[in-house]
Amino acid sequence: MKEEDINKHYYKYKYNENIQICQPVFLKLCDIKINMLKTLQKHLRTNGLEDRQHGNIKNIPKLKSRAFVNIELAEIVKQFILNYANLYGLPSPMRIRDNSDPIIYLKTKCNYTSVFNEYVKSFVDSYGTSIINLKYRAFVKLWNQLTPHVKFLNSSSDLCEICEKFRLKLFKLKSLNEEDEEIDMQFKFDDHLAAADCERQHYNKIIEKSKNDLTLTHICYDYAQSVSAPYSPQQVGSIYFKTPFKINIFGICTKTNEGKNYQLNYTIGEDELPEGTSKGAKTTLNMGFDFLKKTQHVEKDLYVICDNCPGQNKNNLSLWFWSWLIMLKIYI
Repeated sequence: MKEEDINKHYYKYKYNENIQICQPVFLKLCDIKINMLKTLQKHLRTNGLEDRQHGNIKNIPKLKSRAFVNIELAEIVKQFILNYANLYGLPSPMRIRDNSDPIIYLKTKCNYTSVFNEYVKSFVDSYGTSIINLKYRAFVKLWNQLTPHVKFLNSSSDLCEICEKFRLKLFKLKSLNEEDEEIDMQFKFDDHLAAADCERQHYNKIIEKSKNDLTLTHICYDYAQSVSAPYSPQQVGSIYFKTPFKINIFGICTKTNEGKNYQLNYTIGEDELPEGTSKGAKTTLNMGFDFLKKTQHVEKDLYVICDNCPGQNKNNLSLWFWSWLIMLKIYI
């Protein structure tokens, strides 16, 4: 017998210790690859029936792109995120029915990168560069593990009341299997969406035109969702029947002479608005005129984009106001 035949090892594969099977079937049943099987066979020849441990167990990664995060560093990151959320976050209005922390939303302009840069800047100024033993990916991973209730607020647009009515009607017709009425309603809904898309295209064209042509002014204004003060996501039973103070928010946005966006927000308490139509044309135009005086535009061409409601553009007072600015030769 040759020497190389003596050093060879032969294995038998069985199922339930009595049914002999081939190697491919054994691999399928154990859900392993051929390389893993050879490794196990080598360990059996060398160490016998001892337990096999992976070579990387108890080893700390030595790559420079990774950082070993200890408990002290993790606690520093956690406290920084919580302090940042207390300064710039807004608690969610939803009530929490379990023992988890209430969700805190950060501003839409925030993201993981901006907060990580604030973290680096803060601790470099306080402790020097020795404390910044953390990479961006590790920072985000610690964020999701230690403070999952701190999230970023997604930007959203106003809901269209007509669209919601169409969706509700289509849902009812679909549940009743009214195919003819459903097709007719879907046709009307598509017309409404097409008209809204035309308005959106016109709006985008005006924005692009104002960016490229510095001789014109473009402003856009609208009311935001009202807020209540004081605000708390956990409502106490004794204040259930009390009405909080309502604050209205009105924002106007335009571009500066340098081509950058500039927005001014007006906060109006419910006791500061006139009785009757509190958000009517008079209130809206007063804030619009105040904004034009504060920005002091020298351009003569003015484009105004506003909401499609009676208090902002569907009234005679608004038409008279913009005509009055032309009569004063402020705009042409």
